[in-house]
Amino acid sequence: MGAGVRAPTPEWGSMIAMGFQNVVTGQWWPSVFPGLSLAITVFGFSLGASIEMLSDPARRQTLAQAMEQRNARTAVHQAVKAEI
Repeated sequence: MGAGVRAPTPEWGSMIAMGFQNVVTGQWWPSVFPGLSLAITVFGFSLGASIEMLSDPARRQTLAQAMEQRNARTAVHQAVKAEI
């Protein structure tokens, strides 16, 4: 199909996979640094999405309503458990 990245192009997943083979010999850095870069990037996007959601008043209100509904269901479940 030809889709995807060509072999000499570095990407984090392949760098982690190739570096993981060297961990046994004590060379941990070829795998750890791309892994940390990937983790920091994913955490950054997740944090950005959370900040965006909390800064939007309409989304914040929807989130508050969902939390209230969840708390109400939890209270009902606890009351049913208490009766049993």
